[in-house]
Amino acid sequence: MVTVVRSVQVLVHAPLQTVFDYVSDLSKHPEWSGGLKIEAVSSDPIGVGKEYISHGEVAVQKDRPNKVQVTEYEPPHKFGFVAKDPDFGNVSHVFNFTEQFHLPDDRQTLDEQVNDGAQKEA
Repeated sequence: MVTVVRSVQVLVHAPLQTVFDYVSDLSKHPEWSGGLKIEAVSSDPIGVGKEYISHGEVAVQKDRPNKVQVTEYEPPHKFGFVAKDPDFGNVSHVFNFTEQFHLPDDRQTLDEQVNDGAQKEA
């Protein structure tokens, strides 16, 4: 069996805390992840354990529900969550935020690693 892992690195022109605050607010993810709706289960502040419900599109299935829970919250350097998908299992997302001091402005590096918890036959 194989676990699928995907990593992405993005260079962002903004202060580190601003980037962290934006990405860690899961209610904003639909702004950059099309076809997704997500809302908090409670009004509690963002932190480990905070829960959300998301509805997105997978293949031909629209409004597919997932339970989402924050698993890592270390401002302003690390944020993670797991989406519990009915078919794919736990899909974890981890974002690492790094300042790039050698760059001439406030650019930040944002690394995202996604682990698809579904087991695939190799």
